[in-house]
Amino acid sequence: NTMKVLILARSLAALTGGENVDYHVGVRTSASQDAGTNGHFLIYAAGHSGEEQELGVLDNTSEDVAQAGSEDTYDLKNIADVGVIVCVEIKAKSGDGWLIDGLDISSPSSPKYTFVNADHTLISSCWVEGKYRFTM
Repeated sequence: NTMKVLILARSLAALTGGENVDYHVGVRTSASQDAGTNGHFLIYAAGHSGEEQELGVLDNTSEDVAQAGSEDTYDLKNIADVGVIVCVEIKAKSGDGWLIDGLDISSPSSPKYTFVNADHTLISSCWVEGKYRFTM
């Protein structure tokens, strides 16, 4: 019985993405003036199941978050696996806006997926300045 439970648990984990993985995120900040930020932004991902998972804060504490025209990478460790990534959302946690051109995201369960900010939407918690939440 113990073996059957173990096999069932592993099967369910494989189907639902129940294990933890590391995510690699690359963000391209627009070269436009004032596109960069020192603000705090959370990133979320969703897989085919549609369930959203918070991946963490996009913040390299040893440097500014993102400068205009820069490409920054973030390694987000030991987070629940969403499986193949089909949607990414960034939420602003400060009024300092961020204009990204796009991002790449991957995990051991998901090949690199590229999202593009085709509408050049500024992400900011200040509703006058941009959108608090941006989904790609």
